[in-house]
Amino acid sequence: MRILAIGNSYSSDGLVWLYQILEDLGEKDIFIRNMYISGCSLDKHAACIRENLPDYRQDNNPNGTWNPVPEQTLFSAFDGTKWDYISLQQQSGASGLPETYGELDFLISFVKKYANENAKLVWQMTWAYPANNNTEAFAPYGYDHAKMYQSIVETTKKKIVPRAEFSKIVPSGTAIENLYPRFGERLYRDILHMSYDFGRYVAALTWAKTLTGKSLQNVRFAPQGVTEEEKKAAIEAAEAAVLSPFAPTL
Repeated sequence: MRILAIGNSYSSDGLVWLYQILEDLGEKDIFIRNMYISGCSLDKHAACIRENLPDYRQDNNPNGTWNPVPEQTLFSAFDGTKWDYISLQQQSGASGLPETYGELDFLISFVKKYANENAKLVWQMTWAYPANNNTEAFAPYGYDHAKMYQSIVETTKKKIVPRAEFSKIVPSGTAIENLYPRFGERLYRDILHMSYDFGRYVAALTWAKTLTGKSLQNVRFAPQGVTEEEKKAAIEAAEAAVLSPFAPTL
């Protein structure tokens, strides 16, 4: 399975542990690449394409270990690798603001032009900020975690679901929402990002379930620091999110 993410730190959060989980699920020939710019929005990706800017860090994972290559253009992602899945996502604070999706058509056209014809386009639906976030990016949602999550859901329904180009939606935000009432800030390492162990594990399990459709019950891997209780909860949350991607059910 070969996966390319065109993203930012939220795609990093979702992909860090994905290789190990896919191995446990029996996938072969795994290769994951994340085209990373911190805080990158759809608008920024589009500008980088038009100006051919070498602003990306290309993070490659061919064997379970991540290897960064700095100062790359987005065109470098399309180097002859036969991608199975290529993901897009919006910048975190803009994810629930439909007026920020104006460059989506351009980015879809870019991927279709440069990717191998069998590559499937997917969308990562990201998570809401924790309640202790006090940044300006949280202001459009009234500094309300539940409101931000619902805005992300509604924007995804409006802007992504109707697009036939997207074969799958990775409901990372709903997997996190399934656990937020129980674990709260344990899922985060700061006021934006997933915790290095537990939060990232939940997101990666959601990616694995979405892309493979396989049961997660036999996944052996868990990052150091994740307890057995948390592992069980993470698997349950990811599977529930894929079944019900637009509403928490736990």
